[in-house]
Amino acid sequence: MGTSNWQNVSYCIDLIRRISPKVILDVGVGFGRWGVLCREFLDVWNGRVGRESWETRIEGIEAFSANIDEYHRFFYTKIWEMDASDFLRTSQDKYNLIIFGDVLEHFYKDEGHKLLAFALDSSDYVMINIPIGDSWEQGDVYGNQYEEHKSEWYVSDFDTYPTVRIRLFKDYICRDFATILMSRNNIIFNEFLQQLQIEGEVNQIKNELDYTQEYLNQLYIKKHESVQNLEIVINEGEMKISNAIKDEKSLITIKLSNDNNIKSNGNEVWIYHVSSDIVSAVDLNKIKKDSNWMTRADQNAPTGNCLIASQIGAEVQFEIIGKNLKLKCLSHPWSGKIEIFNGDAFLLKVDLYSANQKIIDVIINLKDVD
Repeated sequence: MGTSNWQNVSYCIDLIRRISPKVILDVGVGFGRWGVLCREFLDVWNGRVGRESWETRIEGIEAFSANIDEYHRFFYTKIWEMDASDFLRTSQDKYNLIIFGDVLEHFYKDEGHKLLAFALDSSDYVMINIPIGDSWEQGDVYGNQYEEHKSEWYVSDFDTYPTVRIRLFKDYICRDFATILMSRNNIIFNEFLQQLQIEGEVNQIKNELDYTQEYLNQLYIKKHESVQNLEIVINEGEMKISNAIKDEKSLITIKLSNDNNIKSNGNEVWIYHVSSDIVSAVDLNKIKKDSNWMTRADQNAPTGNCLIASQIGAEVQFEIIGKNLKLKCLSHPWSGKIEIFNGDAFLLKVDLYSANQKIIDVIINLKDVD
């Protein structure tokens, strides 16, 4: 079933409760997040706990029928199993709120703009959650052709629309996505702006900034401690290296493989630590890497940072002494595969995918490879 980022959920719930819609259309039901949350925070939170007392009409559109389960039909008043373009072009119904929850990128851009025009004609408000930029490539997922990303969207694409609110978020690997609220109804538009209580929003943002600053301070302290620990580790490693006799350097290349696990949702590779039986830690800031890699501070990394890439063919390269190469990598549902070389010799292909997120150890014998 289709799912999406979580970082904007509380913000969207706040917008929905302020609008207090009576009739909602969820375009692209997927897992059913917005139908369930609207039911909870518009009915249950207002004291209408039992199903017989629910007042909000929540409809959904879902083109991939296999996504629909019994619980969807419990929370949704009606689910239209058809293409969103066909529905919006032919429907004469009116709504208080239409939600596009990570949907527009699955249409070509001209079709996406048509969907927005239909929605604005049919609803008081339109709420959009959408990936921003060119870092969101995606094909078919779990046999659902509708999961393919067919267009890239930018904030400027919405400049001509009657935007009430727009806010940018970062996903778990720092990619941009946005929540956008639109309305053509100027009277409701003005009342809504008064209702939002700007001072409260400013205080909320200030609290978020304070929290972020505190988190950055903690990261700085951890970085300082990590640098000290890294210096100790490097010194120990240099001593071992100086005492190692007849140990030759190995030139290691790690490359993202194009042979992806069909179960994986992506090609991501996270490298937390590189070492050997002689070298306690390789400084990830100093190894050679192409432009597809980014270095990120991470408290799960022994030296305080990690390397991340998701582009097929991305490479890192470094020299190391020892018989065994040791890697610590993140394994999760979006992980890809890596190919490891010693010079020109292929050593091993490692599939980092797993259904549950965890950090795994990869140990490779550099000296006794067939």
